[in-house]
Amino acid sequence: MFRYEWYKLWHNRKLVCFLLLLIVLNGVYFWYHAEKGDVPAHAYRKLTGELSGLNETEAFSEIEEQKKAVRSILYGVPEDTSVFYNQAEYCDNLWQEYTLFTFISEEYSDVTAYREYLGKVIRSAEEYKRMTALFGEDKKILADIEKTSRDYQKIDGLTISYTRTRGISEALSLPSSVFLEMLLAVFLASVLFAKEKEQGLLRLYASMSAGRGRMFAVRIGVLSLAVAVSNALFFTSTILTGCFLYGFPTNGFLTMPLQSLAGYKTAAAQFSIGTFLLTAYVWTWMVSVLAILLASFFSMVLKSAMRVYIVLFSIIAVEGYLYLMIDARDYHSVFRRINLISFADSGYSLGQYHNEVLFGAAWTYAYVALALMMLIGTAVFCGGVFLINHGFGATPKKSGRRQKAGDNNEQAAGTHTSILVHEAVKFFRFEKIGLLLIVLLLNVLFFTKPYHNYFGSMEQVFYQTYLERLGKVEPEEYEHCVEMFREEFATEKKQVSKPEQLRPKETALAWTEDYVAYLKTKDGARAVDSRGYELLYNDRIKNVILAAASILAAILCGTALYAVEYRSGMDILIRTSAERKRVAGYKILLLIGAITACFLMIYGRYIHQVISGYGTEGVGYQANSIRDWEKVSSGITIGLRLTGIYIKRFCGMLLAAYASVLIVRKIKNFLLSAVISVMAMIIPLVLCLIDSGIVSYLALNWFFVL
Repeated sequence: MFRYEWYKLWHNRKLVCFLLLLIVLNGVYFWYHAEKGDVPAHAYRKLTGELSGLNETEAFSEIEEQKKAVRSILYGVPEDTSVFYNQAEYCDNLWQEYTLFTFISEEYSDVTAYREYLGKVIRSAEEYKRMTALFGEDKKILADIEKTSRDYQKIDGLTISYTRTRGISEALSLPSSVFLEMLLAVFLASVLFAKEKEQGLLRLYASMSAGRGRMFAVRIGVLSLAVAVSNALFFTSTILTGCFLYGFPTNGFLTMPLQSLAGYKTAAAQFSIGTFLLTAYVWTWMVSVLAILLASFFSMVLKSAMRVYIVLFSIIAVEGYLYLMIDARDYHSVFRRINLISFADSGYSLGQYHNEVLFGAAWTYAYVALALMMLIGTAVFCGGVFLINHGFGATPKKSGRRQKAGDNNEQAAGTHTSILVHEAVKFFRFEKIGLLLIVLLLNVLFFTKPYHNYFGSMEQVFYQTYLERLGKVEPEEYEHCVEMFREEFATEKKQVSKPEQLRPKETALAWTEDYVAYLKTKDGARAVDSRGYELLYNDRIKNVILAAASILAAILCGTALYAVEYRSGMDILIRTSAERKRVAGYKILLLIGAITACFLMIYGRYIHQVISGYGTEGVGYQANSIRDWEKVSSGITIGLRLTGIYIKRFCGMLLAAYASVLIVRKIKNFLLSAVISVMAMIIPLVLCLIDSGIVSYLALNWFFVL
């Protein structure tokens, strides 16, 4: 049985090609991420290569000299240094080169000052007690600090040395690897479970007198071994890519203490770098196995493959959003740490020192995460074995009405002869697209409130006041108004005792002068408050969230359109029917109608919220009145420009739906088609939250975030 399931999994050519494609895409993204960051990988590799012949102290002194020389040019501060710079040697400009020197200087400083850092951490508990003697101690903070001091005492006296390991640490923290490994685990589980789920073969497994639990256990074993192989490929290729980009470390680095690994000086574990890398690989494998267990469990429990898909990717999307958006120092950062995506980040979980204070005691974060994973995994595995042995979820639940109709969907929905009605019933009722539209409608009705007209600072308050006054006059009078603003400010400045009180107003006046100077270059442009309009086109995080929701809705609609036919084999009959063109036309009509409804309820709601809070004043002005649109033709208004943007997003939804239809026609499996569609079209959007530039042009991103 094990050999059969293994053969079925790895002889799926689509799976093997998809795995290789993900590895290549992950490597390409890593290269882009490394080269387009604040410190380009090629510059880091070149400079650290030149310093490799020096010891830590000499290299630190050398890099500090170069840093001072560049600083003297950038800030005009004379420095006592023998190094002189005329132009950037390693980067594109001196500012980037200064960042490079600062970055590498900190790396060497972490090594040379490590003993001092260790001593401070060990003494931290005593210092905290001394500082809080008069004010009282926070027991949670004290428990954390005392445990930290005890843990670091175990490595007191540890010495570390510098080696070029930045590529390894960057590989361990690469966000795309974390998400792709999780999604690949779900994809592997869907390959083994989805086909049987859609074809109703779980009923056959439920009728087996013995071996049902064994089959479930064998499949989990096969998937666990498969994800070990796939994660090994991901892990190894990512680390090798990192070493190639940032430079390979010296020989023998695997036996160095973990604290020698770049960015891991806070670690308190007595690991070598080699042991840590092996542990990190095993850790990511365990998290992937947990994802497999969850995917397998939901595949058995939920009646519909669509529900399995929605639940799994909702979990990954929500936890991924919490992990990316919540700051580690935030008061509700517990949702970031106790999180499946956070667990999968092995560098954060194992390499960085963190404690969780539970029940009055501090616990190492890695132990807490391990305990939670084992608890969840054991519960899910036992529940899955129990359910499959009792045939739960294998036989669809039938209502009395459907039983009387002899399981005939058409009779259950009412007798009719219209092809359009028949297709609509299948699409909206049996494939639950109607439920999706109802959920979106309820979201619009109960959770739509106007956006608050928010000012982030006093500078913005004064700036909007100036804009309102400019809006009451013609463009020819703008310069006169600015002169009047200057006179008012000069008079007010003489009347106040503390000139720094007027600094926000002075900044706002400078913004106004700059904006008026810009408007002079655009014939016919007028002053406009663009804050509300910027929310409609330039709020990157909101754009990605709305785009992900709209693409997901489009994928559900497109994939569900042909799900019944491919599940039952009726697609062959339809293709040979004389009414095939009418059927295809009605399907397209239903799909466009569903996409239009989703678009109105997702984007229409957001537009209504913004407009209700900020208004539409200036919507008829030239689009180049907004500085972001300075290259737009003067014949296009703000309203027309925004209309074009949202037409583009609607076309993006249609294209996403069409792409999902093509995929389901090729794959002929609902869950696998939906998984592939999500990976191909939504993952690039998630990457836009992490990076911009060329990533914004991947897949359908041009329609939604540009």
